[in-house]
Amino acid sequence: QLACLPAAIGTIGVVYSNITNMRLMSKVRYGGPAGRDVHPYKPWADDAVDAEPHFRAFKACQNGVEWTVYAVPVLWLYVLYTPAIPYVGTLLSWAGAALGLAFGYFNVRYVEGYIVSSEQRLKPFYQRTKTIRALFYGAGAGIVASVVQALGFGL
Repeated sequence: QLACLPAAIGTIGVVYSNITNMRLMSKVRYGGPAGRDVHPYKPWADDAVDAEPHFRAFKACQNGVEWTVYAVPVLWLYVLYTPAIPYVGTLLSWAGAALGLAFGYFNVRYVEGYIVSSEQRLKPFYQRTKTIRALFYGAGAGIVASVVQALGFGL
């Protein structure tokens, strides 16, 4: 359990960001006047005057969910394999937890920005991308280090 704790913490951050994003989207899409008809599965069919933020909120929320499909497995691979990296490996698992939480934070900032305008989503998008790249490259380095050790070459 302790070995997986950093990945569990990061996963909670990533998943919770999607729950927060659903709340943000719901506020925008359903927070208008009572009785207003907003189709839950067809935001593009919304004909209200303020329909554009509704559609952007929906797209942003879906984007966050799509990225989660990549982020969670990469986070777990990072936490499970980076301890094989010599000298710094023992600390990298906790860096994975921090990167998972950072991913969740930027995922929420992405949705908040996209609701306002397409341009305001860009900075959090790039920050979220940097966190997943760090996880991906770290996982790759950890896997390579594990393969090298499995082949009997000491690092």
